[in-house]
Amino acid sequence: AAAAIAKMRDDAANDVPLDVTVGGEIWTGTAITGAGEDACGRTESDSWGSADIGGAWTNAGGAATDYDVASGVGTHTMTSVSVSRRSSITAITADFDLYVSVASSALATGDSQTVGLMARAIDLSNLYLARVDFTTAQAVTLTIRKRTGAGTETVLATYASTLTHAADTFFRIRFQGVGAALRAKVWAVGGLEPGVWQATATDNSLTYAGSVGTRSILGASNTNVNPVMSYDDFQSDTPQTFTVTRSVNGVTKSHAAGADVRLTNPMIFPL
Repeated sequence: AAAAIAKMRDDAANDVPLDVTVGGEIWTGTAITGAGEDACGRTESDSWGSADIGGAWTNAGGAATDYDVASGVGTHTMTSVSVSRRSSITAITADFDLYVSVASSALATGDSQTVGLMARAIDLSNLYLARVDFTTAQAVTLTIRKRTGAGTETVLATYASTLTHAADTFFRIRFQGVGAALRAKVWAVGGLEPGVWQATATDNSLTYAGSVGTRSILGASNTNVNPVMSYDDFQSDTPQTFTVTRSVNGVTKSHAAGADVRLTNPMIFPL
């Protein structure tokens, strides 16, 4: 039920403590975590190991040596074109709200480098993507895509950002799906998250929870030599878990699944 409360996950330290009301009982939330979180603060060779929250990463595509964690990032070393590298953890629900920061080690040559988030994935041929292309013109393009059946890929929405790609510069991607509603955005790390969704689509082809995670692939004509795609600060925020102090207002009672949960003192915005 606590997942019903909106959160600004990129500034989580400032979100707690906060009071929520459940059926007349007030709880004070002292910590909030997502279903999956990973700051990549460990060292792994030929593996991504286990996320800080969410279990072990599963890597697929390319060779085991293409996957490492070091210096605060998880990496995909792209030793071949047209072969995706995918790192995923099991999702708890079909609805998802994902974030990740990503950078590439070099400017794209010959063809685009592509990175991004994937959701409702059961294999390389059935998944949703929020894909960011770093083009040879240093453009940053965001698309929402689906891969279904035998891997048929369909572009559902496109956004041409005003961002400029640079080597080792991190960009933040957010990808959200609620039922058939899909939406995504991209911005420079260190900047403010855009207040509106930049790409939106409606599609109900994939409805299972599957897995969530990251995906990288080089365009067929890319000529970069073993570029490295770096991922950091992965977050899967659906559902969220609250650590709470109960009965703050002296009310103690049981609550059924699905009970209404809301902020006790909602923020009021001036007009």
